[in-house]
Amino acid sequence: MWLYHAPVDRLVLFDYRKGRDSSGPGEMLAGIKGILQTDGYKVYESLYGNHPDILLTYCMAHARRYFVNDEKQANYVLDEMQLLYALEQRMREQELGWEKRTEERKKDARPVLERLEKWLKENQYRYRPQSPMGKAIDYTLPRWAGLSAYELHGQMEMTII
Repeated sequence: MWLYHAPVDRLVLFDYRKGRDSSGPGEMLAGIKGILQTDGYKVYESLYGNHPDILLTYCMAHARRYFVNDEKQANYVLDEMQLLYALEQRMREQELGWEKRTEERKKDARPVLERLEKWLKENQYRYRPQSPMGKAIDYTLPRWAGLSAYELHGQMEMTII
């Protein structure tokens, strides 16, 4: 089951396919332009990673879940991510428009995202690749530009779940 969500338009579409190959999203998203936020599944990267009309972005919750597998080692990352979630929660409670959300993210989220990126780069070889932290960093770092892209525009969401 493929799920497509257009948050600005408040639309959700479920599309049943027999498999998880690229034919489903390839057909469903043919001709789209703009921002595409996904869970990081490799099919999206193969279809849209270098697409001239699509900015491929990712869901922070999907990255965060890998760090939760080793909370003791991941305290720093989880604490920093919690600052991002708290900012999003505060903006929802204040019912800020997308322009103000963009402004707040540039002011408050950008420094956190920069610290996280620095930590990921500094620690990418510190953990064995098959350890929980190694897997978390290996999932997150190659997707970092797409994970942090939500900061650029207030209509985007930090997570898709």
